[in-house]
Amino acid sequence: MDDDKSHSPVNTSIIIPSAGFSLPGAETTLLDRCLETLRLLDPPPLEVIVVVGDEFQGELPRPMDCFPLRVVNRAPGAFDFSMAINSGLLASQGELALLLNDDIEAETSDWLGRMAAHFDDPVIGAVGATLLYPDRSIQHIGIEIEDAHPIHSFRGCQLSDTVAHGADVARDVMSVTGACLLARRRDLLAVGAMSPVFPASYGDIDLCLRLLRSGFRVVVEPAATLIHHESASREPVIEPWEWERFTHRWGELTDPGHNPRDHRSDDAGPRIHP
Repeated sequence: MDDDKSHSPVNTSIIIPSAGFSLPGAETTLLDRCLETLRLLDPPPLEVIVVVGDEFQGELPRPMDCFPLRVVNRAPGAFDFSMAINSGLLASQGELALLLNDDIEAETSDWLGRMAAHFDDPVIGAVGATLLYPDRSIQHIGIEIEDAHPIHSFRGCQLSDTVAHGADVARDVMSVTGACLLARRRDLLAVGAMSPVFPASYGDIDLCLRLLRSGFRVVVEPAATLIHHESASREPVIEPWEWERFTHRWGELTDPGHNPRDHRSDDAGPRIHP
């Protein structure tokens, strides 16, 4: 399918793994807030697929009048982000697939269209967005490699801080976060989709690296901006075995685009938040 709609929101399946959690003191769940803000999309997506498992709490989402909404059950067991994404991907029908966390909130109507426009270039394999913390500081605007560790570029900085480094325009990166990642469905399936080796952390980075290895480019679109309540659904803990699996697969990675000024020097948190 190569018509004008194939690379637009109207032919995009949005896949949202969810546990049905809420922010402390909130009257609605993260999922309900996310879905409500997706109403802003103009044009609307082809479909939204919510993937749930044993950990899901509360009531399942009700049908919406602005886009078709389906609920898919992944296999029983502990939460597995990669399995959830793959379950939604196999059930999806869109030319494009958007992996989206339920702790994401949209503020505008055009962010998905800005991301989808990149797929007019057949070499583009994945596109990420600018994700901001609720205080408007940067959570994600691309992922780079520092001393073989994946880190979020400019995490904790202000958007104005990115201008001097050319990160205020679309640019190639080593990876983008699976919290908001757009790709062609067929390309994701061709590289094996999300790897079961990484059920919680590093799966999105591993996916992007496999796309790069297959000859695709990974870009981040700074004009697509959303709010991310990072790690609201689970603790941002990376287990030693996850890091060992990642380094066993990818070794001592280097990033030619890494700039040591791209993130806060006082950042004492985990090197990467899934």
